[in-house]
Parts: sequence; C-alpha cells; structure tokens
Amino acid sequence: MEKQIKVMYTLLNQIELYLNGKITRQTFNFIAEEYYTENADLIVNTKFHEVYSQIVPDACLFYIDEPGYEVDKEKCFHKEMEKAYELLKPLCDNL
Repeated sequence: MEKQIKVMYTLLNQIELYLNGKITRQTFNFIAEEYYTENADLIVNTKFHEVYSQIVPDACLFYIDEPGYEVDKEKCFHKEMEKAYELLKPLCDNL
C-alpha cells in the first residue's frame, strides 16, 4: 500500500511540475511515460489509475507526438493536465 501511494503522489507531482512551468510538456512526457511504465502495475484497479490512464496517455499522444501548431498543442495539453490534476488530487488527498 505504501508503494502504491508513493506512485500516485509521484505521478500527481509530475503533473504539478508541468502546470507550474517547472518542466516542459516534452519533459513531462518523457518522465511520466517512463515512470508510469515502470510502476503502473502498482496502481492498477484504483480510481487513480482509471482517471490517469484515461487522460494523460491520450493527451501526450495528441499534443506532443502528433504534428500540429505548437501554440495550440500547448494550450490543449495544459487544459488536459489541469483537468487530470483536478480529478486526481482529491484521490490522493483522501489517502
């Protein structure tokens, strides 16, 4: 359970770093993908995983990997990360 909580807080913190402008969306994509890939099995079957896996991977795919106008991609990605953060933070606060 302790490892599970650590994984959730780390993933939430990565989103917060991006939202606070401390890392770029490309850096976020790199660290989040690597960390999530290594640790997702620890949070499977949790509400956190359900929400995270529905928002973050698609946002990274659409607004980082796909071609498009960078300003629009940044705005849309930021909006998706705000949504993810708003949904995930209460899940961590209740642990």
